[in-house]
Amino acid sequence: MRVWRGARARVSSRKRHPEFSIHSALRLRPAKAKARRPRKDEIALFDNAPIGGKRQNHYTWITTRETLNGLPVNLLILGRGKTGSLVAQVAGERGHDVKLLGAADNVQAAALNAVKLAQVDAVIDFTIPQAVIENIEACVAAGKNMVVGTTGWYGDLERVRKLVEKKQTGFLYGANFSIGINLLFEAAQTAAGILQHQYLGHIFERHHAQKKDAPSGTAVTLQKIIRDTSGTEVEITSFREGDVVGMHEVVLESHNDTIYLCHDSKSRRGFAEGAVRAAEWLAGKNGFFDFKDIWRET
Repeated sequence: MRVWRGARARVSSRKRHPEFSIHSALRLRPAKAKARRPRKDEIALFDNAPIGGKRQNHYTWITTRETLNGLPVNLLILGRGKTGSLVAQVAGERGHDVKLLGAADNVQAAALNAVKLAQVDAVIDFTIPQAVIENIEACVAAGKNMVVGTTGWYGDLERVRKLVEKKQTGFLYGANFSIGINLLFEAAQTAAGILQHQYLGHIFERHHAQKKDAPSGTAVTLQKIIRDTSGTEVEITSFREGDVVGMHEVVLESHNDTIYLCHDSKSRRGFAEGAVRAAEWLAGKNGFFDFKDIWRET
């Protein structure tokens, strides 16, 4: 595994594009009332699906205390970094009660005991590899469901699985909570079989200079998927430079052609939305789950 830093690392400079609203894709029953302005505690969901052969525009009003997947959840977000802060923002937009906890207030998971977590429904962790295991142990011991987006701890995966099963809590982890990346995982699994037909494979991953672990958890997951499918170990090359959100490429090459599978993140918001949806999906469940296995249900 190689890690390139500095001028040799390629940086994506594409402009950020506006995010699309999920509300435009919803299929809602027509509201009986005529269009009106929302109250302070309401938002409008718009639907222009055909009804009775004609396209009709309808608005349905919900209060901001409702969510699209059920009741509001009391969420504790661990990590005040860029992603953790964005997770807290997205969770608030989706109607959840949110508390954000930084490292300085949670040394050695001191803030994660049963008393302090009494009003918390679920914990979402976007911290660092050095802190995540203590956070997991404390939250599971307190009987709290947990979503973990931190990577770099998978050497303890089986130990954590046994702890979760013993305490009968709900636990969901993911190398990447972006829907697009999880589709890339499936594409890589399908493509990996070509390595048995005189192709060579390689994984490239690029991230911002502040990222703590290399290779990324996403690249390691891609490597494992390809190994489990084809029996071939492919090399990972990592780049750390600038403010690259995250780019992952699987390159499959032969004498005749080259195949590229690539995912380039434009914004961390995709990770944040996936993590919040994961917490909503996990509500009321117990068990040990990998986001790549359940992302279609969120």
